[in-house]
Amino acid sequence: MLSSALIAMMLWWGGGSQLPLPEYKHVVAEVVQIMCLEVGLPIEAEDFYTRLLLETTCAESDFGKYTSQLQGGVALGVLQIEPSSYKDLYTHYFTSQNTLAIKDAIEQFYNQSQSVEDNLKFNIRYQLAVAFVIYYRRISTKSFKHLDSVYTRAAIWKKYYNTFRGAGTLRKYVDKTNYYLVNVQL
Repeated sequence: MLSSALIAMMLWWGGGSQLPLPEYKHVVAEVVQIMCLEVGLPIEAEDFYTRLLLETTCAESDFGKYTSQLQGGVALGVLQIEPSSYKDLYTHYFTSQNTLAIKDAIEQFYNQSQSVEDNLKFNIRYQLAVAFVIYYRRISTKSFKHLDSVYTRAAIWKKYYNTFRGAGTLRKYVDKTNYYLVNVQL
């Protein structure tokens, strides 16, 4: 059982050092479980999305060290969510009746007393929910058995999250994942 102090820390992360892995893994799994239930994904999707979001954190922010993009970029938080990607969800994705429940699922993690920018930069649960939907809206499969390798997830990250415009590479994704998550039972 995690202490309430550790859980509270995971609600709002300021960066500067690596995230504490056991606590972060717990929070990722919790948010993924809620989001998978909301969108009606099968249980095996939870493992896939948990791994994908943990690995994305490794690739994007050196596992929580950075909450602002290096070299003056606009991406925010440990998942380095770009404001344009966030706005695109609300402008183009959350426009039909089919996606309103997903929007509500994300917004349960939003801290109303903070700005959107601060939520995207510091609110771990909100970042995870937003990143989940950024991936979910692009991944059309209901079967996750064939997506069980780090190389496959690296390709998904590059195609849908980092994109061809991003500076990340498949090799860096795999290397950072292996470095930060080595010997971690997921």
